Amino acid sequence: ITGRQLSSSTLKRLFGIVKSTFESSKFTLDTLAMYILYPDWQAYTHSFDKEDDKVVKLDSWYQAKEKILKLTNASLESLRNKVGYRLNFYPVNKVARRRLNKFLASSKRATVFISRDGYDRSRIVAQLTEKYFTGEQAKYPDDIVFLVDGAILFNLVSRFSKDTRINNLIDYNSQTGFATDFRDFPEAVKGRMVVIIDGVDNIYSNDKKTDYFIENLLNILSTCENINWFKLAITCSPRIWRKITTQLQNNETLKSLWFDVNFEGTDEDFINIPPFK
Repeated sequence: ITGRQLSSSTLKRLFGIVKSTFESSKFTLDTLAMYILYPDWQAYTHSFDKEDDKVVKLDSWYQAKEKILKLTNASLESLRNKVGYRLNFYPVNKVARRRLNKFLASSKRATVFISRDGYDRSRIVAQLTEKYFTGEQAKYPDDIVFLVDGAILFNLVSRFSKDTRINNLIDYNSQTGFATDFRDFPEAVKGRMVVIIDGVDNIYSNDKKTDYFIENLLNILSTCENINWFKLAITCSPRIWRKITTQLQNNETLKSLWFDVNFEGTDEDFINIPPFK
């Protein structure tokens, strides 16, 4: 797990089985912290409440990252199976890449990648997720990416039922979910949490249920309005974006949270990811 080795005698001295006049080295302490998914010993000690010496109830940033990665990997596997050879055969869409770069650098909370059906949105999402967040040479290795393949959302809800974040997508609760993460311990935040939902079109076939899902999504966005480490990116068709703009119609505050989108116009005005050439 850590790629490091500690001798049995070192561990015996550390736990007092063998008496020693020397304090444990930083290497030893860091290795033990890494074994329980902290980046180092300092991060582990900071996970304690200094006032009453109780362990903070919330996971550390890196523990949360490790847990969420399991859900993200399940979505990535689904997307890879969907796009097949195209994932590695085609280069990353330059328009989508520039859009993501600008969005991450902005102060906005949400953005949307809009194209017509069949324009390889899932391939783009899978490639960008690996390039920016999960790959061996990820551009932002400290960021947490919470990737949801809309086509398997309910499978993910079933597999990761204890995760309040995934449950919040289908049954919004203001007392749980993304807005409550690290709310009382902002110093624990080590990067951004980037929520990516691919294929909002594919979650429900029923329009009323889709409208309810969009309402949940906008409620989540509203509660995260002032959380500067939270980012939301979705992919959809112009039809779904029109549904979203309808719900945003009279809410200028929520509109202001979106990066570089059109709220009015034709389908062609909405599209911001052109077909691959």
